[in-house]
Amino acid sequence: MGNLLRDPVYSEVLDLSGLELQKLPSLIKYYQNLKSLTLNLNNIQDLPRVLFKKGTLECLNWGRNGVKKLPKNLFKIAGLKALNMGNNKIASVPAAISKLDKLENLILCGNQLSTLPREFSQLKNLIELDLYRNTFEEFPECICELKNLQALKIGGNWLKKLPKSFNKLKSLKSLSLTCNDFDEFPSLALLEVTALIELQITSNSITKIPDSCGLLVNLRTLDLRTNLIQEISPKVSQLKGLVRLDLQRNQLSDLPIELGALQITELNLSDNLLTQFPKAVAQMKCLQKLHLARNKIADLDLDDFTNLQSLFELDLSHNNIKILTPQFLKGATGLKKISISHNKLTQIPDGIENLQRLMILNAPKNQINFVSEKISTLNYFIEIDLSFNKLESFPKGLTRIFGLMKINFNNNSIAEIGYSMSDLKKLNYLNLSFNEFEIFPKEIFSIPKLTTLLIGGCKLRRIPSGISNLMFLNELNASSNRIYEISEAMGYMRSLTNLNLSDNNLTKLPLSLPKLNNTLRIPSLILDFSFNKMSQLGEEWINFTNLKELDLSHNKFEEFQNEIFNSFINIKTLKLSNNKFKNIDLTGLKQSKSLQYLTLEGNTLNQDFEKLLKKIEKHEKVRAVNVNSLINPNYVEDKEIDKSTFEKVINSSSVREGLEEVQVIVNKNETEDGNKKNKNKNNFSKLEEILSNKNLETSLCRPIVFQNENSKFAVGYSETQGRRPTMEDSIDIKLNFGNHIDWNFFAVYDGHGGRDAAHYIGNNLSKKFLKKLEKLHEKNKKINSDDKTIFNLYFETFHEINEELNSKKENSGTTGVVVNILGNNIYCGNLGDSRGVLCRSAKAIRMTVDHKPCLAKERKRIRGFGGVVTEDLRINSGLGVSRSFGDLPFQPYVTHFPYVTKLDLTEEDRYLILACDGIWDVISDQEAVDLVLKIKNPINAAIALRNFALLRKRRKRGKGRKGRKRGKGRKKRKKEKKEKEEKEEKEEKEEKKEKEEKEEKEEKEEKKEKEEKEEKEEKEEKEEKKEKKEKEEKEEKEEKKEKKEKKEKEEKEEKEEKEEKEEKKEKEEKKERKEKEEKEEEEEKEKEEEKEEEEEKEENGENGEKEEKEEKEEKEEKEEKEEKEEKEEKEEKEEKGGNEKREKEKNENEKEEEKVVDEMSLSLNEKKDEEEKEKKEIDNKENTSESSESSSSSSSSSSSSSSSSHNSSDDEKN
Repeated sequence: MGNLLRDPVYSEVLDLSGLELQKLPSLIKYYQNLKSLTLNLNNIQDLPRVLFKKGTLECLNWGRNGVKKLPKNLFKIAGLKALNMGNNKIASVPAAISKLDKLENLILCGNQLSTLPREFSQLKNLIELDLYRNTFEEFPECICELKNLQALKIGGNWLKKLPKSFNKLKSLKSLSLTCNDFDEFPSLALLEVTALIELQITSNSITKIPDSCGLLVNLRTLDLRTNLIQEISPKVSQLKGLVRLDLQRNQLSDLPIELGALQITELNLSDNLLTQFPKAVAQMKCLQKLHLARNKIADLDLDDFTNLQSLFELDLSHNNIKILTPQFLKGATGLKKISISHNKLTQIPDGIENLQRLMILNAPKNQINFVSEKISTLNYFIEIDLSFNKLESFPKGLTRIFGLMKINFNNNSIAEIGYSMSDLKKLNYLNLSFNEFEIFPKEIFSIPKLTTLLIGGCKLRRIPSGISNLMFLNELNASSNRIYEISEAMGYMRSLTNLNLSDNNLTKLPLSLPKLNNTLRIPSLILDFSFNKMSQLGEEWINFTNLKELDLSHNKFEEFQNEIFNSFINIKTLKLSNNKFKNIDLTGLKQSKSLQYLTLEGNTLNQDFEKLLKKIEKHEKVRAVNVNSLINPNYVEDKEIDKSTFEKVINSSSVREGLEEVQVIVNKNETEDGNKKNKNKNNFSKLEEILSNKNLETSLCRPIVFQNENSKFAVGYSETQGRRPTMEDSIDIKLNFGNHIDWNFFAVYDGHGGRDAAHYIGNNLSKKFLKKLEKLHEKNKKINSDDKTIFNLYFETFHEINEELNSKKENSGTTGVVVNILGNNIYCGNLGDSRGVLCRSAKAIRMTVDHKPCLAKERKRIRGFGGVVTEDLRINSGLGVSRSFGDLPFQPYVTHFPYVTKLDLTEEDRYLILACDGIWDVISDQEAVDLVLKIKNPINAAIALRNFALLRKRRKRGKGRKGRKRGKGRKKRKKEKKEKEEKEEKEEKEEKKEKEEKEEKEEKEEKKEKEEKEEKEEKEEKEEKKEKKEKEEKEEKEEKKEKKEKKEKEEKEEKEEKEEKEEKKEKEEKKERKEKEEKEEEEEKEKEEEKEEEEEKEENGENGEKEEKEEKEEKEEKEEKEEKEEKEEKEEKEEKGGNEKREKEKNENEKEEEKVVDEMSLSLNEKKDEEEKEKKEIDNKENTSESSESSSSSSSSSSSSSSSSHNSSDDEKN
């Protein structure tokens, strides 16, 4: 308390849960700033005024205190925002609840409320309300006024419908109506609740999802598990926001095709009536998780998975699928996990390489005999389970998967591995149990980080020295082999903490074995050498101080050195039963600080056991000392034994506690010991003489193989405590029941919530049965004709023993299976999930019914009594069975009336197997029968069943509690348990430290490797990125440079073009000027010539002159027109110079113009030459004109011809 109440001035949070307080401690007044107070699991009925005076408290947890009435003081805490009053006994809520107007979160689940006051509607700030598991038959209308309510849980009541006013809850986002009596979907009441995101209506009786469901447009999660739904409206496809739909445990045979348009990411259709893959599902492109387990699907079509590219988890277990097609493997390329167990597959085919993201493949219980080598290409693959298949060789492809961590190949037919396993760098779990190995596979020794190796149930004879190479191995189970020799190297395995070599042929242990103690700082070593042939432990065991559990039962030890017991200072469990001890000195166990469980039954001790225990001074700490039979049924001395003493000792306790309880009852004629040459006959002779006496009742708890010449049956048993702190199970075996040769009684009781119920039933039920049978026998002389009488006897006996158990106010409980073989009739009655299976003609016949809350009849009965089957299929969130002895807090929901059946014995009946659910949870009826049929000796058969179950369920440690402690006695037990748990926690913490250190080292190494790898990859990536970046930058620079150069070039070209154009313009202008000047000159010359000609003409005649003038005028006009046209064309070309499309034409025109200019220049030169010639001719003519008129006339004609030639040359230029 002092630790809990330290620093009160500054603390804002105080947790006082589980302290069995009757009232709050006075020190609470010093908590000036207290905001949160937890009082769960106490017995506080009222609150002090101090709490509401301060006004600081905002959160109060007051659950599980047995509060019957809400105290007035509670409503004075005005600032309270969160109140938890769950799991009390409150029957009503007062109107004063309205004073808590700041309340935002209110939990009233697990009470006895049937109504709420009107004032409840004044809690306007309420956001979350939990009324789960009360007794409401009608929905409280006042809740509909809570307009800010966002989450409402009102499951586990008796509601059949919702009121119309429910539509007022506009802010409601989450609604749970689980475990009520709805027989139709409450769509009308939800139509206007548009904010609804999550809706749960599991465990009701809804048969159809109607059209109106499609109007809940904002719905994201719809959970309708465990109903009777047969039909779904296509309009559900209107729920565009729906991402999660759970319809498991209904009666659906198909889905509407319209549902394929939904954006669902998670869909559960397990436990329905589907016979093929739904076409609607094949269209759900956003689907990520799909569960179709426990249907009747036989084939997968080619296109079923083509559109499911987002799917990463698929469960098809418990169907009738025969083949995985390549098309399926190509379509579902995004899969990471596939569960396809309990089908009819024969191979993992080629095409598996298409599932490149696959990490986990679970395919046990098929008929697989081939695994494609292409599985080696799956880089992310970490786990594979192909147990219970038909593999004859280890798949080669698996040995090359670097990241593989778990391999489970138990129950196949593999005889050797044949390939190196050194590449399996991360493999830490390997299960090869129940295969055909005769030689320990050496390839295993190359696996660098293996921590768990299970290789039991094979045919191994030796464990070689190579085993020491497995430096990280923590657990080795090689039970149920034929091992007779262990290498001395075993003692040098520094990490080994759990070694199971039970059921072998060992006669001695390696001398180095105690060296396992050297490096471990805390006691954590668990050794099981039971069911071997050892007779002594050497001196090397004297310093074996690190043992936590040691099982040497069922060997041939006759004595121990006391010094060995002295070394067991940290041992918790020591099993020495069924050996040959006569005198045993336990004084060495004085040093043991932790001893909790010691077994010595089945030995021939000649000592007073109480005195023997007194030698262990602190023997009161030994919680489960078991000496049920101090006389070994396998060994009886020659001297006469007092029958009354024998009977007293043998019947003193017919109960023993265990986790996996197995009885195998076999027809004696079917056993090896039933043959005429019975090897063990001498061991049983004296005992059989005693037992043949009709006046002696034989009641033995757990004989190894118990036989009687007058009995038809031999019995074998096997059990294990597992990792639970106490053994809570028991069995009762009575051959020749009540001294009647043809009466036999067998029972297995599976306790939970404590050992007392199983212990009491085991000690007393058979006695009550015997009394009733003998009364019946006295009246009828024979008990085999009236089955109803025997059935009634079961009901009466079970009822009486249960009433006695209730009178002791015992809160623990036990399931049970009870068999009476009366003559040739087998009567079997059971409660809960303990089961009886008969082997007839090699086929399993179940004689019991597993009473589970999930069964429709059981659920209906539980609901009828006011109980609730919760979502986890437990009664009121606690008990996992619906029928049992005891379990007082769960009555009347849990009943003690058994299921009873009768069968007639036939010659084909060979075995009867009775076992608790620890066996049946992992082994089917037929598997158990098949296994037992291979083994004639019943004890070996029982051991094989036990080991088989343990190896199969290794990854699921323990079976979990079936019930929770309730009632007044719970608190004391809880306190003791808490103290015990604290001690165990300390020890476990110390144990874990070393493991954690090792794991940390391994993790660090792995991390280092990973980091180095990642660093390398990062460096490479960075370098690649850098190079890429540089390359891109370079390319960008080059591109920019090219662009720049191109731009500059284009600009240059444009400039040059402009300059060229300007030059061309200038040239053209110059040329034009020149031409004009030349023309002007020519015109002047012509004028002069004309003048001269006129003068001549005047001389020669007026007529000639006129003609010449007219001709000249015409020519001049013509020339002027041509010049004008040329100028106009040039001006148009210059104006259109900016047009890009006509640049080419310009260039061509310019070239043509240049050519023309060149031609013109040539023509001008020619002209000049001609003009000079003409001038010369004219001069000559003028000189000769005086000589004669004829010559003058000729000269004039020649001049005219020359002018005409000149004109013609001008025409050519134009």
